[in-house]
Amino acid sequence: MYRGSLKRRRAKGREATYRYRIKHRDRYLQLGRAYGRRRKPRLKIYRNKLKSIVLDKYGGKCACCGDTHYEFLCIDHVKGGGNKHRREVLKSCSHGHALYRWIIRNNFPRIFRILCANCNQAIGIHGYCPHQKVENPEIVNT
Repeated sequence: MYRGSLKRRRAKGREATYRYRIKHRDRYLQLGRAYGRRRKPRLKIYRNKLKSIVLDKYGGKCACCGDTHYEFLCIDHVKGGGNKHRREVLKSCSHGHALYRWIIRNNFPRIFRILCANCNQAIGIHGYCPHQKVENPEIVNT
């Protein structure tokens, strides 16, 4: 009933699809751009929703200075090592929204806190935040 094996038929189909897409490359590029333009606003809403869920669950303000501006708030690993943790957990995708999804799926673990961008960067660069009274600035992480 069928001619040839299933693997051969699939391979031929893939080759034909590849040749067709090469021949009509401009059309496929145009379709891809249009899809991206339609999808971008929805993705922005989805990412903002994830961020607001996580920020609300962790208190909605900077743990150091108390800043509540949504645009400045971000996730921080309490004991450092965030880059290594993201690489282990997210493997293929290291975007912020992927981390927010991971946090929600894992029931908001206590290894995270909310910091504003200024406090987060100061801790990352200097090892301490200027908002906190620190006698010994050699402290690695607060």
